[in-house]
Amino acid sequence: MASARQSADGSTPERPWTYQPLAPDEVRWYWATGPLSLKAWYKADILGKGSYLRFCRTDSLSLEMAYRKQADDLERAWWDEHGQLAAAKGRTLEGEERSNTWQDFMLGGDSQQGAPGRPVRGGLWETDLAKRRMQPVYFPEGNHRVLRGFWFVEQGSEWIPLKETVADELETAYKGRVWAPELRHVKSQKQGIKAARVEIQTFTGDAKGMYALFASSTEMYLCRDDSMSWLSSKWSKTPTVGAKLRRGYIGPAQGAKSSEVNIKQEQMDEAAAANPPTRLLLVVHGIGQNLSGSNIAQDAQNVRMGLYQQSHEHVSPEVSATGRIEVLPVQWRKQLNLEVDTLARLLMPPGIEALRGMLHATAVEVLLYLTPSHCHDMLTSLIASMNSTYAKFMRRYPGFKGPVSLLAHSLGSVLSYDILCNQPLHSRRAADPLLHSLPPPSIWSTPSQSQTSKRSNPCASAAESDLAPIQSADLDQPSAGSQPALWTVQARPIPGTPQPAASSKSEAASTKSQASSLGSATSHPFHDSRPSSSGISPAPTAGNSPRSAPTGNQPTAGTTAVAAGVSPSAAAVPALASGAWDALGTAHSQGRTVGTNSLAAGIGGWDSSAWGLTEPAAEASALASGALPQLNFDVDQLICAGSPLGLFLALRGINPAHTAGLGTPGAKQLMPGMSQHPDGDGLPAVRRLYNLYQPYDPVAYRLEPLIFHGAEKRKAAYAAYHRGGRRIHVGMQEFGEDMGAAAAAVSSAAGKAVSSTFTLGGLLSRAKPAEAKEPDDASASGEGASDAAVEAAADKASAEADTSVWRVTDGQGADSAAAASTTGRREASGRLDFVLQSSPTENPWLSAISSHFSYWTSSDTALFVLRAVYGLDVLTGVSKPSAIKK
Repeated sequence: MASARQSADGSTPERPWTYQPLAPDEVRWYWATGPLSLKAWYKADILGKGSYLRFCRTDSLSLEMAYRKQADDLERAWWDEHGQLAAAKGRTLEGEERSNTWQDFMLGGDSQQGAPGRPVRGGLWETDLAKRRMQPVYFPEGNHRVLRGFWFVEQGSEWIPLKETVADELETAYKGRVWAPELRHVKSQKQGIKAARVEIQTFTGDAKGMYALFASSTEMYLCRDDSMSWLSSKWSKTPTVGAKLRRGYIGPAQGAKSSEVNIKQEQMDEAAAANPPTRLLLVVHGIGQNLSGSNIAQDAQNVRMGLYQQSHEHVSPEVSATGRIEVLPVQWRKQLNLEVDTLARLLMPPGIEALRGMLHATAVEVLLYLTPSHCHDMLTSLIASMNSTYAKFMRRYPGFKGPVSLLAHSLGSVLSYDILCNQPLHSRRAADPLLHSLPPPSIWSTPSQSQTSKRSNPCASAAESDLAPIQSADLDQPSAGSQPALWTVQARPIPGTPQPAASSKSEAASTKSQASSLGSATSHPFHDSRPSSSGISPAPTAGNSPRSAPTGNQPTAGTTAVAAGVSPSAAAVPALASGAWDALGTAHSQGRTVGTNSLAAGIGGWDSSAWGLTEPAAEASALASGALPQLNFDVDQLICAGSPLGLFLALRGINPAHTAGLGTPGAKQLMPGMSQHPDGDGLPAVRRLYNLYQPYDPVAYRLEPLIFHGAEKRKAAYAAYHRGGRRIHVGMQEFGEDMGAAAAAVSSAAGKAVSSTFTLGGLLSRAKPAEAKEPDDASASGEGASDAAVEAAADKASAEADTSVWRVTDGQGADSAAAASTTGRREASGRLDFVLQSSPTENPWLSAISSHFSYWTSSDTALFVLRAVYGLDVLTGVSKPSAIKK
């Protein structure tokens, strides 16, 4: 070649140009920030600045390597899509639209056909390269377009990737070396340069008519023939040829601002891609998810970001090397269809609709949980959601064997606590793929969907024989294996109206027998009567219940309607087939009307007999034996944030003053479902339980006062401050307490010395040292006693408390002597209640409005959760001792 010959002046000639494919790191993959719209994609020839964000380097290389393994098939699919879009002329293609509702997302399930897509963005999203789409894995959100960027156009100070169709045309021209003089494509152009002109055929929108100029292998432009370009070439002192083109990706300069980069997100994605998860944290929401601004997926993302930030500052490299924490959201409310939601909207008077809707989405949800039929649906929905999320996670990480923890907020912590109290203490999870492929329950479907699912499910009819509610006719001819229903509504005579007589003596006798067998229990809807050998719950007596049994109303002759379904046996729960889910939801949806009318029975202080309800309807448990499916995993840590759990437990009768303190046998009998766990202790099946709250959170309640009498005098432990140490006002308060404790100790020692020297009692005490007694709790907690002395007395009572609660607190912690010292009071072992440190300038009344929802973005909360999930002491951050003091 001429270029290979030596020039006349003796200079070294240029090396012959050869085509070199781009290296994988010279290609960058992007994802569109807006939701997927093929119509908008087809019409947008040149992408707007900031409309796309790049994947982190690891994700981009992963996508590029996957692309190169099947490049021919993928490019063929991309060009086929372009042809379909051109033929559709802007119309929406079939399958393009995607629902963003939780109900459709959960009902759609996780496809078990084929392998999951290529994981990106920390594993929360995955890509379908054939369709160039990125879709979420664990939460509903619109699909996003992905783009393979290898040709770029200059816009201002940034380089914007071009669409693959345009880039392919430019790559073909570049590979063909169109600028070579011997090809005779180079001509003098209007812009005043000599270059080869390449027409772009795939421009269809505003850029239609633009073309590329190739002056050399490194000088290329994207141009347009219009009046502005002509004026620029004729009159401008620095005429612009066109927008510069560049082949291959070059990142922005260090420190330069770029609309394509999200530094924090990329750093977190890089860390997630480099470290597989070894611990799983499921985030459970509380009240308010039906509000428009509530999104548990975003809350979980905030927690995820907080854990990432705190892990770099407060976790040692040795602990970080053990793997990262995966954070996933669990939504149980938005896909749950309750008839009362629709009915409540019809009952609302006109005016202040927004306020009424907010109250229904928050405060009313607590009332729904106090209604047994809705309580069951809410618990079932949460269990199904957690199992579904766990199954999706296990499909993508089949070798995961790490611990699973729960971060439950508000009402969600109460639901999680009740569910875990009905889980086995010892691991019994079998490696059964059916546990990870159960279809969603029918309570997530609309009534029409539920009926359709029942007709199409061949297993539903078989399962309904065990789950269908007992009708009034069934009471005349009870089967040998029949069980009592959960809900019984007694038709009471209305004064002044004729009442139908009993059809027969057998009907009256059968009705009376059914009512009497269910007729006595406690007066709270969460109480679980212990079944007798015949399968019918007996009336509680002084021997089997801490409460006295109220007298049940005797039924009259008449029609008795049983409204809720009989649950399967506990042994059959783990093996629920696909039809059992639908049958379970259908059975309870049929009885939901009675459950709604029975709301009065679930609220203390209402006379259930005035509503035509027998006593069994007022306190039949929503957590009766076998009524709930089991979790497919064991839970290691339960972290309750802003939780009203303490109040709910108190409403059930847990009270240490009545020998029913938390973790005692008396409290166990008050916990629902304990009849199925005779070896349980009435506490959740977790290794550790935490109760974290903001000091001004009006919804949060403490748990420690439910353990033993006098625990209310023991202050909650301060959670660690993420910047280290204590906030100034908290440090001053603790310093004052330490000084008071030291002064009290000196005064007590001096007083004892004086008493033993100058009093007859002192002489007697020295003569009989074995009979000397420590000051009792009354004197320690009396008027004038220091806070340290009061807490020391409470710690002493804690050490003497006969309770199983220490199983979930890493033991009893420091003894009474060490508990009064600075170190002992600041250890997490033996503690349940932990309070976040408030700001010195924080106003309690103003903070009460937002404090209940501030846990997701709190750095202190993130630090607390990080240490808890890693198994560190949440207060000191050090590893826990291998042997916990019992």
